[in-house]
Amino acid sequence: MLNPKKVCQEIIVMLFFFLCLITNAWSSIGEVNVTGYLLEENDPINYTQVTLNWGYAGGDTITSYYYKITESSEYSLTSSNGTQTTSESLEKLPLNDGSYYFYIAAYKSSTPPTFPPPEMGPVTKYGPIILDNQVPENVSVGPDANVTEDESITLEFGADESLERVCISESTYGVGCTWKGLSLQDQTCSYRLKQGEDVYTLYIQVEDYAGNVANADPYYVTFTTGDDTIMAQYTSVPTLSQWGIILFFSMLLMIALIVMRRAEFVVRK
Repeated sequence: MLNPKKVCQEIIVMLFFFLCLITNAWSSIGEVNVTGYLLEENDPINYTQVTLNWGYAGGDTITSYYYKITESSEYSLTSSNGTQTTSESLEKLPLNDGSYYFYIAAYKSSTPPTFPPPEMGPVTKYGPIILDNQVPENVSVGPDANVTEDESITLEFGADESLERVCISESTYGVGCTWKGLSLQDQTCSYRLKQGEDVYTLYIQVEDYAGNVANADPYYVTFTTGDDTIMAQYTSVPTLSQWGIILFFSMLLMIALIVMRRAEFVVRK
């Protein structure tokens, strides 16, 4: 006759052993370490192809990996919506411009089989991977009042995205200039005019944070001192009062000539 107490104890022991197998199988799957090749997480790059590498951080042998690349910053990776691979890299992965996230987890088959099977370990999230291959557009250079009495000027830059650096040349684009950094908060840069008082044409290149370069329209600036500015005003186009003085003296001269000719005519008579 079966002993109910003994049967109950055996069932409890079997359940405990079964639970230990499941717990041990799940806990043996470690995390996956992901590294980017030629890119940094959160740092935009102007590549059309990306290489990703990863490695298993656990101590046990695993069967494979499940991974997913998506534009979603919150994704629940499972064996049913992920791609399985035994490799530890994705070579030259083609992606369009945008922000992407890489999710990956290790998979281990259980021996002996357990129920439910330990499909995956903890999911590792890598990203955003920001791809930007578009040059800056709507580039502007200021200020609009481009007459200065100081050889050191401050230029203001704008575009449809934040700019990282500028290169200012007095000859042509990219020649004889040094790249200068811009801050995200203050998109301005100081520049010293090199040739003294003159009318300058500045050729300016701008670069975004992904390394894309664009040319701004030529920027014209006149450097002249305060005295020269005043003299230029006096020696430029005469004002209305100056024209009046010129006309007045012209009329006096004509009247004087007429009077002199009449006097000469009377004397001859």
